[in-house]
Amino acid sequence: MEKVKSVNLMITNRCNSRCNMCNIWKNQVYEDIDLLSLLKLFSREEFSDVQDLSISGGEPLLKKDINIFATSLVRLNHNLKLFFVNSNGLLPKKTFELAKELVSTARIVNPELKVVFSISVEGPKEIHERIRGRSYDVAIETICLLQTLSSDKFEVLVSMTIQKENANHIIDVRSLAKSLGGGFTFRFADFSDNYYQNCQSVNIALTNKECINVLNDVKKYFIGDAFFKILFNYVCSGVNSVMFDSQNKFVCRAGKIFVFIKSNGNIHPCIYSNQIIGNIENGISPFTLQKLKSCPCCTECNVYPMLLYGNNKT
Repeated sequence: MEKVKSVNLMITNRCNSRCNMCNIWKNQVYEDIDLLSLLKLFSREEFSDVQDLSISGGEPLLKKDINIFATSLVRLNHNLKLFFVNSNGLLPKKTFELAKELVSTARIVNPELKVVFSISVEGPKEIHERIRGRSYDVAIETICLLQTLSSDKFEVLVSMTIQKENANHIIDVRSLAKSLGGGFTFRFADFSDNYYQNCQSVNIALTNKECINVLNDVKKYFIGDAFFKILFNYVCSGVNSVMFDSQNKFVCRAGKIFVFIKSNGNIHPCIYSNQIIGNIENGISPFTLQKLKSCPCCTECNVYPMLLYGNNKT
């Protein structure tokens, strides 16, 4: 069996944000990944060479014993090169303590590991709070706290999800990130019943023309960025080149070199697929990737693994 290189790990479905583009926070039955079962999974042969690991929720900082949970993953996965924490930034001190402990642990057990915290900001305060609820000031506080740990092995990103409410503010958020000393990343709001639980949402996603306008506004800031190039081509042509080989054969490696692990313990090829290919108790079962009627396949969690580990043309 092929070894998984990249894992997108939803450690809890609990959330303390009230985002208009995501319905995870509406869950009334809470699920949390069991640490011992997860450590058992990462001890399996197919998970013995994980090189980048991204934890999210919900809000991952709501996970009980999050510090023990996260540092245990770092201690076990010695081949890790990148460890991402995706957060809304609503728990500044707790987030800072987690970051500090992760950096300290990595320095001892894996000096080559880079830790990255991605904090969500959706625009100027009024816009951000229209999208996420009253949370702007505390998110900025969290970013500032995290920046005190900045080094070549620790990075803070300001992350923006672009939708109709904030599409005109991408340059504002990039400027904010720069003023705070952080990096900047963005994605377009999209739909996934398996993850965001938002396929019934309306009036959120941009039209194709609006997406192109946004990308044209910021392309001068992303010259040479491989992901931006693929995203731009995808929005303009509808074709994601990284998902095709040199003979133009569709070669998505979801479920092979990258997977999505849900908070209930089920393993899926990616966040857009409802197909269950295993669980944290038993690992990945042999499977044939189901075709989706319409798969976005142009988000960081899909494109970067294909770029890094997919052995395809770009």
